[in-house]
Amino acid sequence: MLSPILETNAGKVRGRVVDGVFDFRGLRYGASTAGSARFLPPRRPEAWVGVHEAATWGPMSPQMRLREMAPPGRFPPSDLVIESDEPMDEDCLTLNLFTPEVDEGAKLPVMVWLHGGGFSQGTANLDLFDGGNLARTGRVVVVTVNHRLGLFGHLFLGDIGDDRYATSGNVGLLDLVLALEWVRDNIEQFGGDPDNVTVFGQSGGNAKISCLLAMPSAKGLIHKAILQSLGHWVYPNREEQTRRVLKVLDRLGLAPSDYGKLHDLTAEVLRTAQGVNPLGDLDLGPVIDGVTLFEQPHSLAGVQSSAAVPTILGCATEETMCFPQFGGDPCFEALTDEDVVTRMVPMAGERAKECVDLYRSLYPEESPGYLWSKMTTDAIYFAQWAIPQAERLLATTPNLPVYMYLMNWQSPGFDGFYRAAHCVDLPFVFNNTDSDPVLGGTSPSAHTLGRVMSTAWANFAHTGDPNHNSMPYWPKYSPHSRDVMCFSASTSCLKDPKSQELKFWSSVDMRPLSEQIAD
Repeated sequence: MLSPILETNAGKVRGRVVDGVFDFRGLRYGASTAGSARFLPPRRPEAWVGVHEAATWGPMSPQMRLREMAPPGRFPPSDLVIESDEPMDEDCLTLNLFTPEVDEGAKLPVMVWLHGGGFSQGTANLDLFDGGNLARTGRVVVVTVNHRLGLFGHLFLGDIGDDRYATSGNVGLLDLVLALEWVRDNIEQFGGDPDNVTVFGQSGGNAKISCLLAMPSAKGLIHKAILQSLGHWVYPNREEQTRRVLKVLDRLGLAPSDYGKLHDLTAEVLRTAQGVNPLGDLDLGPVIDGVTLFEQPHSLAGVQSSAAVPTILGCATEETMCFPQFGGDPCFEALTDEDVVTRMVPMAGERAKECVDLYRSLYPEESPGYLWSKMTTDAIYFAQWAIPQAERLLATTPNLPVYMYLMNWQSPGFDGFYRAAHCVDLPFVFNNTDSDPVLGGTSPSAHTLGRVMSTAWANFAHTGDPNHNSMPYWPKYSPHSRDVMCFSASTSCLKDPKSQELKFWSSVDMRPLSEQIAD
């Protein structure tokens, strides 16, 4: 089968055919953001003459690689989460597309993937995110997107520079709006339906979707959402973000009035100016600027202002094992319950011992370290984000289809040490379990779960209902019944899981995840 030459609104493209799927990589949806275009809103690409060969990944946004930030100890970020060695470049506004058909009348659902890594790391250019299997078995068009990250996407100069920089704090999000506009304008040529677009993402990708849903410029571009693994994140206002930007300028040896010189610095200088702490005070993400983003996306006001779209949301059961202060802590295996009480004080305050006693009664055979991981995961991801977010959505739109899940696949990598950690769901939703033996694995049960989850995700993209015959019935979420699908080696639907844990955490005033991790 030969890959046809297809027409986009900027020019002709030709991809490849891989295992019966049309595979297009490095499709340009925006012009270069380097030089004079740095920190400014994205622009559509210049039209080209001839045929663009879309056979290789495009560059990813300049960033600090995880291996450059790896802390000492057991935490192996570049092994636990696969990292790309692809080149970096500010000319990074490209997307990858996988489709089982290129018939303009096919009207297949479109699934747009936004990668994780917070707002400062990551790329769509991973075999883990190859959309071929999902496109083939789910009969969907899969699009994965690269965009500006870190200070390239979020250096807010709106209160320092001139009017050109009014949106500079959120141009990384505006890149994604432009990518969704590309999908709207071009996807029919690739067999997709521009009126049936599901955006899905994990961790930072989830955060990006939540922001997009609250942005007026993205209105009408997203019709369904799948939100995987995020804690309650709070974004700075203009004043707070400006303070961070002033620190960046100081590190670069620039006065505020020298902001124009930022265009003259190399991308490498700017890349390293962010430092080696991806969640420290120089980690730049979205800003509530009153121009592109008006409300905290996870607040009730933010949800009320956003597009009410059918939603799947959930998290893994031991998310925090992926973070260096948990799974990478050299003392992890030697912890006692008393140690865990001390470590829970910043989160649970004077009720830390009560918290540990509750979890010890619920999980009497669990080691203290894993007990700690369960407590922090429940608090940050399930109790602080997933349950409240589902209930805010339903409070705003009572009949909205909302489905909730827990991911309890026990990762086989590192002798099972990390269990169901942050990112463990990634190979399963793409049905790419073989691509990551650390997270997924090659066992029959891994392959089965990959088919189950990817089919549920694809069915939801088709109809707004994830159910299919190879899994138990998955009811819509309700605050009264709290039905939650638990994906594991033996997938089952749970009714009101973690009720005692949720009762405890609902009575604790917790700081947002963005503050807890930055500590």
